[in-house]
Amino acid sequence: MFNVSKIAEEIGKTKNSVYKKTNKLKADLKPHKKKLNGVVYYDEKGFEIIRNSYGETMVEGINGETEQPNTTDKYMELLLSEKERQISQLTKQLEDKNNALIKALDIADRTQHLLAIEKQHVLQLQEPPVKKSFWDRFKKNHTNENWGKEVD
Repeated sequence: MFNVSKIAEEIGKTKNSVYKKTNKLKADLKPHKKKLNGVVYYDEKGFEIIRNSYGETMVEGINGETEQPNTTDKYMELLLSEKERQISQLTKQLEDKNNALIKALDIADRTQHLLAIEKQHVLQLQEPPVKKSFWDRFKKNHTNENWGKEVD
């Protein structure tokens, strides 16, 4: 025989929660309910009805005792393992992008170096500009038809 506090202890719920659940299940629990000295007791079948109403099954523990599985912990473990998998995947993506960036920077440095070398070669291949004398530059800038004619 189980009273509300014993049921609450067995299934890992509060006495208040079990009491509310028994009120909701009055019709189903009526044949399994007995009152002795002002205390309500439920038989094995009543206990099963209450326990099953929470939607959780009992698991046999190490010593053959039944225990309520901690579904929240299992769910949290699943979430944690999924998050760890996501973190490792994102870390790998970050490493790949970092390596690609390092390669791109190396290629950019080499390209700049090659362009500088090419510029030097082009400058060396060009002929130096011919320096004109002062008179050649002066003649070109001051050409006049009357240049050198006598003035009357």
